[in-house]
Order: sequence, then C-alpha cells, then structure tokens
Amino acid sequence: MNSAFDLSCECVGVMPTIEVQDYISTMPVRDDLPDSRAPVSQVGTAEQMNREIIIPDEMREIVSRAGYAPAVKVGETIYVVGQVGRTLDLEVIEDPREQFRAMWENLRIVLNAAGCTFDDVVEMTSYHVAMSKHMNVFREAKNDVFPKGTYAWTRIGVSELAHPGLLAEVKCVAVKRQH
Repeated sequence: MNSAFDLSCECVGVMPTIEVQDYISTMPVRDDLPDSRAPVSQVGTAEQMNREIIIPDEMREIVSRAGYAPAVKVGETIYVVGQVGRTLDLEVIEDPREQFRAMWENLRIVLNAAGCTFDDVVEMTSYHVAMSKHMNVFREAKNDVFPKGTYAWTRIGVSELAHPGLLAEVKCVAVKRQH
C-alpha cells in the first residue's frame, strides 16, 4: 500500500464510528432559540436571524402568483432571487436586447427597494438559454447599467428557464454599504 489513497482507505477502516445522537448531545445548546441543538457557529447571532422580505410595489403581482419574495435581507446582506426580462404584466419580451434591459431594470428595482444599487452587488449568477448566441447582446445590456469588475460573476448555460422565450435570468447577493 504505497499510495496516499490506499493509506487513507486504511485509516478510514479503523476510525471509530460515532452515533449521530451522541454527537448531537455534545453540542452547545442555544438558550435564546427554543429546542435548538445546532452548534453556535452554525446558528448565527439574533441579528443575523432577523430577515426582512423585500417586495417592491412593481412586483406584488409576481409574489401573489408565484409565492416567493423577490429578495430577502439578512443583516446588511440582500439575497435577490432570479430576475428575468418581462413586462410589469409578466409578459416575456421577445427582443433579446429589450429582454435583457428589462431584466437589469427588474434587478435595479429589487435592489433599490432594499436600499442598494448595482454598486453593492458582490456576487452574481446568470443563467442563459443559447448562451453563445446571445452573450454579446447580454453583456452590452449589462455594461450599460452595471459597474465592471466589482463583483464575482458566474455564467451558466441552461436548456430552458421558467417560461418559454426567456433567454436569461440573473440572481445576486448584495451587501448594503454604510454611507
């Protein structure tokens, strides 16, 4: 057994097993949370647990239809659900450039309702149907409104989104800056 893999396999075979119930019983109990047995490091402070649901007036219809919040604020961090390019009547916009512009406008509306701007975004994930076909137009629309080089961005190609005709969806995390 010369390889590290073989050695690690031997070690795993001799490690003692521990019952989950025994492990849980040794965790510190949080007195400020009812019946909690979660480790303190995983629970967070009371301030971190306070959540504010962000629903811009313009998006009340989608909330009533779909049942999810456009964003949730925890402390100074805002988690924005995926935004797409639709009209206020929830109709998909056919023209790719206009669809992407509407998507960024919808994101701006949610961030604004949370007291943030595009400058507060620290992480963004975008999902694309026919990514290579539309990426140049997508970037042009993004660059018209979004600051360059101030956030982490992951782009993912997908076969479809929630409604036929949608070409992209973007979700993000923003941290409200102290002004």
